[in-house]
Amino acid sequence: MRGIGISRRALRLCFAAPVVCLSVGTAALGGTITGPTVIGTDADTGIGTGTTYTHLLDFIADSSAAKINGVQFLAAGRSGTGFTTGNIPGQILESQYNLGGSETGAETGSGLEKLLKDFYYNSTNNGLGQSETVTLTGLTAGRSYRLKLFYRQWDANLANTRFTDLTFNNGSGTNDTLRVNEDESDAARMIVYDYTAGPTGRLVVSFAEGGNASPASWHQYGLSNEVVPEPGALALGCLCAVGFLARRRSRLAAQA
Repeated sequence: MRGIGISRRALRLCFAAPVVCLSVGTAALGGTITGPTVIGTDADTGIGTGTTYTHLLDFIADSSAAKINGVQFLAAGRSGTGFTTGNIPGQILESQYNLGGSETGAETGSGLEKLLKDFYYNSTNNGLGQSETVTLTGLTAGRSYRLKLFYRQWDANLANTRFTDLTFNNGSGTNDTLRVNEDESDAARMIVYDYTAGPTGRLVVSFAEGGNASPASWHQYGLSNEVVPEPGALALGCLCAVGFLARRRSRLAAQA
């Protein structure tokens, strides 16, 4: 009987934990920005086949998309199923990847290296001062997602800067912002944005030039957007574990 009593207390704790998680998740409609984080290998990206993705975009549309850890990206144009972009008329091909003097910062032969070899950007021919935008659509309102933006240095002259003001609008009424110097160093980097989709089912990310001495827009290499498991799935796993422990303790008590 004593063993059963302990299992019941554990079961109550297991039920309590998901309730706390649910209350925090629904209250915080604003997103959370992590990074920039230095990456260099496919493993560093956290991309994997065990994750559900809504978007896997490898700009540009050249029929030669990256594959990272077995996950195939889409060779993405400026618009397509579930996404649109704005103010990125310029493009750099894979064969031109080092015209700025920099390498990709990624492991040679990796999927990440391929992802970071070509990109779209806001050409000066498009006029200065216009914000680039990437809009993801078809998201489920109230569901949690994780966006990852991948980028690297272009201009090898560290005296030059590529400051960009990023704004994330998940439709909740609160914007999240971050200023980034895309040419900070020769390392590849990743920005992570955790958010809950608002009622519009859209995420809009804008990239405004951040007051550079000479025109220097953001370079759109690629991104991923994944579904974050619901707290209920974690609660189910906890419940199964507690049930297993309860049965085990009962058998041990019977043997005693």
